[in-house]
Amino acid sequence: MKTGKEGLTRAAILMFGTEEALHNLRPRHLIDFRLLAAPAESVERWEDRLVCEGNLFQAFQQIYPRLTAPLKTPFQLEGPYRMTQTAAHEALREALVNMLAHADYAESAALLVTASPVEFMFRNPGSSRIPEEDLLTGDRSDPRNPVLLRMFRYISLAEEAGTGVPKILRIWREAGLLLPAVTSDTERYEFSLTLKLVHLLSKEDREWLSLCAKSAPSSGQLGLLEAMPALTPNEQIALIQARNTGSITNATIQALT
Repeated sequence: MKTGKEGLTRAAILMFGTEEALHNLRPRHLIDFRLLAAPAESVERWEDRLVCEGNLFQAFQQIYPRLTAPLKTPFQLEGPYRMTQTAAHEALREALVNMLAHADYAESAALLVTASPVEFMFRNPGSSRIPEEDLLTGDRSDPRNPVLLRMFRYISLAEEAGTGVPKILRIWREAGLLLPAVTSDTERYEFSLTLKLVHLLSKEDREWLSLCAKSAPSSGQLGLLEAMPALTPNEQIALIQARNTGSITNATIQALT
């Protein structure tokens, strides 16, 4: 230890401590999980709620099975064994560990996880310590709790620092789903990650792209969508993301493609 003295670290108490030790360290220690009966945009009514006041390892063990319950697991064999984990399970595990490892536990606000048949949301106190561009690409890492992250890595629940969010984005992108929404709110001092089980290119989106590709300039002026007879897959994705969110950045395009 830096002080040269023996004793428990804050990370050790958070990860494996008793409830008494946790509450001495953090008087309001709360990790809230809610299984919603309807999409998160509606009035919040939950079918199941779990309030964790124990350590982070216990919270992971209690929340993860409930979190992945809405996922459908196709029947698939690997050799003689049935596979019970999909890429979506892996992404949700990464998102849960990312929340637990990067929260600012000096704050009294609760950590919140919600799950529904169409959406998962993870929110923790503490905004991101790196810009969104670096967060999406994994080019930089500045973990708030590096010892906690190392502990999760030792028990094979996390990888190297900085790979969590980019890995989640890659899994969601490869599944053809809407790009996860990342929000780092400096005013509220909180970070949230939202994963939607919604296909990036819906039937409506494909019809809109078809109209874009066939669009012709009007009044003899060079039209915005001229010369677009054949859109590449990456161009289609970028256009749909801009249409769905109202804007798009270079970092978002990189994460998408």
